Amino acid sequence: MDLATIVTPIAGSIIGYTTNWLAIKMLFKPHQAAYIGKFRIPFTPGVIPREQKRIAKSLGQAVGNNLLTEEVILKELTNKQVIEQLQTYIIGDLLSRPISIDAIMDQIYPSKEGQEALYHKIAEIIQEKLSKEFSDNQTIKNQIFATIARKIPYSKKINEVIGEKTVNQLNTIILSHKEDIAKYLIAALEEEDVKSQIIQVIDQILSEKLGGLAAMFVQPEALYTMLVDYSQTYLEEEENQEQMVQFICHKIDGFLDKEVSAVLSSKEYIHLTEKAVVMIEDEIVEIASSNAMSEHIQEYLIAFAKIEIQLTDEMKDSFSKGVCQAYKNFAQTHLPVFIQQFNITRIVESEINHFSVADVERLIFGIVDKELKAITWFGALLGFIMGLLTLLV
Repeated sequence: MDLATIVTPIAGSIIGYTTNWLAIKMLFKPHQAAYIGKFRIPFTPGVIPREQKRIAKSLGQAVGNNLLTEEVILKELTNKQVIEQLQTYIIGDLLSRPISIDAIMDQIYPSKEGQEALYHKIAEIIQEKLSKEFSDNQTIKNQIFATIARKIPYSKKINEVIGEKTVNQLNTIILSHKEDIAKYLIAALEEEDVKSQIIQVIDQILSEKLGGLAAMFVQPEALYTMLVDYSQTYLEEEENQEQMVQFICHKIDGFLDKEVSAVLSSKEYIHLTEKAVVMIEDEIVEIASSNAMSEHIQEYLIAFAKIEIQLTDEMKDSFSKGVCQAYKNFAQTHLPVFIQQFNITRIVESEINHFSVADVERLIFGIVDKELKAITWFGALLGFIMGLLTLLV
C-alpha cells in the first residue's frame, strides 16, 4: 500500500483537529493584546476578550428582553405552585397552633422598637379616625342632640332634669356655707360698681318721693353707708344668716320647680342644646386627640396582640386566601415597577463586564466544554475525510 494513502488522511485529520482546537483557543487567548513595538499583533487579544463589552450588552439584552421579561417574572412569582407553597406555609406553619398577633409580628417584624413604632402609628390612625368621625359625622351629632332632648325634654321640670339628689346636695351646700354667703353679699355691696348703682337708685327714689328738697337734707351716700352697716350687722347674726339661706333655697326651689319651657323659649332651648352638642363634640375630639388617649390605645393594642387565638379551619383557609390574594394584587400592581427598577438587562451586562477574561472562559467552558471538544474532533474527522477525497481526485 502506498505510504501517501495512509499519511494523507492522517495528516488531514491532524490538521482539522489542530485548526479547530486553535480556533477555539483563539476565542479566548491571549487574554491581553500583544505588541511588537507600537504595533499590535493581529488576533490579539482573543475574540471574546476583545468583544467582551459588546457580548455583555448583547447577552444582557437577550436575557432581559427575551428570557427574564416582566411577564415571565410576574407569571413565575404568581404561578399555582408559588401560591400553594404560600398557603401551605400560612396554614401549616404560621397558623398550625394557637397564635397571637404579637407572635406573628415577632416572625415578620423582629425589631421591638419597630413594633412599638407600628403600634404608635396604628394608635395615631385610630385617633385621627375617631376625631374625624366626631367632627364630620352629622349622624353622631344628631344622635347626641336627640339624647340631650330625650334626657332634658322641653316640657319637663328643671328639678326633675337635674334630679332630687342634686337639688338636695345644692341646698345642703348653701346651708353649710351661710357665713361665706353673708360675707360675699357684704363684699358685693361694697364693690364700686354696685355702690354707684345703689347710690343712683337711692338718689332717684329720693327725688321721686321728696322732690328737690331731699337733696338739701339727705345725702344718698350717707344712706348707702347706713344700708351697708345695717346689712353687715344684720348678717353677722347666725339666726339671720339661717333665714337668708333658707330664703335663697326657697327661691331656688321655686325656680327649679318650673318647666324648662317656662325658663327658655323653644328657640333658646334648641340653641342651648346645639351648643351643648358642640361642647360635647369638642371635648370628645380633644380627648380622642390627646397623648393620654394614644397611650391607652397602644396599651389595648399590645394587650390584644398578646391574646392567643386558635383559628378554625375555615378561618385559616379564609385568612390564607386573603393573604394570597393580597400577594397577587401586590405582584400585579407593584412588581412591574420593581422589575423596571431592577433592570435585568443592565445587571447582566454589568456583571459580565466585571468578569475577568479567565472567569468568562471558565464560565463558557463549564457550559459547552463537551460540545467544544466535539467540534475539535469533528474537525479531525473532516480533515480525515478531506484527505481521503484528495487521494481519490
